[in-house]
Amino acid sequence: MKRKVIFITDGDEAARKAVENVAREIGGRCISRSAGNPTKIDEDQLISYILQTPYDPVLVMFDDCGYRENGPGERAMQAVAKHPDIEVIGAIAVASSTHSSEWTDVTISVDRFGDLTELELIRKDYLI
Repeated sequence: MKRKVIFITDGDEAARKAVENVAREIGGRCISRSAGNPTKIDEDQLISYILQTPYDPVLVMFDDCGYRENGPGERAMQAVAKHPDIEVIGAIAVASSTHSSEWTDVTISVDRFGDLTELELIRKDYLI
């Protein structure tokens, strides 16, 4: 049976705490050792932790610390995604501590309370 994994594309301290809470709430598991900025865990060790977890889904954090090329988080993500005993069922992009930095345009997002943001933009673009 393949392990069902959800990728989280941030690994800083704020993201780690949030992901650990979500894992508890949904009855899944969080690989806390995958946290870090950048990702520091060896890909083989990470895969080993994922395969040892007793519950699905497994939430795994990846962080490349802004590397322009393939950073350590991206390399770890690729190794996990290619593993034959792992099924990636989702990916979540987290921007937990951006301090008003703008890295990309976002059409819609979910805040820490589970509320959709930018609702007026969505109404204007999609409902009219």
